[in-house]
Amino acid sequence: MKNYIENILIPEDNRLEDKTAQYLSAMPTEIAVTYTLKNKLQELFKEIYIHRFFEPCRTVRKCTWNSIFCQWNILHRNADMIEFTNCPHTKQIQNHLNNAIDDFKYDQFVFYQTYQDVVVPVSKRLGKRVLLVKIYCYCPMCKKLFCIGGRKHEQDQDIVNLIEYSILGKQVMKYVEKEVYHRIGRERYLGYCHKFWDKKKEILLKEFGIIWYSPRAFHPEMHYD
Repeated sequence: MKNYIENILIPEDNRLEDKTAQYLSAMPTEIAVTYTLKNKLQELFKEIYIHRFFEPCRTVRKCTWNSIFCQWNILHRNADMIEFTNCPHTKQIQNHLNNAIDDFKYDQFVFYQTYQDVVVPVSKRLGKRVLLVKIYCYCPMCKKLFCIGGRKHEQDQDIVNLIEYSILGKQVMKYVEKEVYHRIGRERYLGYCHKFWDKKKEILLKEFGIIWYSPRAFHPEMHYD
């Protein structure tokens, strides 16, 4: 499967020309590894501003030192794939976690475990969906959030159409799928998905000049009904 994507699908996609690039604006990007509470007002409403910072994430869990300490080896797997930041205080915390040194004094620190989906382009119209799991620590002395650990999940088969993740592209997809339902109906039957995908592909190319790939194109070894 990996060979098919890298040796056939991606080179073919790069060879083709269309108008997809015009719709690839505002793609989901990785949140920053450091966040600073800039003034007294933000410090006063810390949780609100931190919540806003984490809005792009799929899930955010507020954690205690004990929770992070017990799960560190799992949470911090493939650490070389994640960018980290530290202050002198969080650097010590990170060192203690790496060396399995428990210390109750870190109970004063607040930790956040985040899950964020981002899409990394691999060709003109295709991207790889990546799950970023990060551990942030809020330092009360520095009034900052620091990413002190985490891991990245990449799957060779998790290839997607970039157009489906841009703000403008999502609007186009919503319109086109509504149009497909209008033309072929919503009643499901054997082979319906193929008719749906073919009509969606046709409308996107004819009306918007967009080349779109169906799940069938991503996984030719699978059978769909």
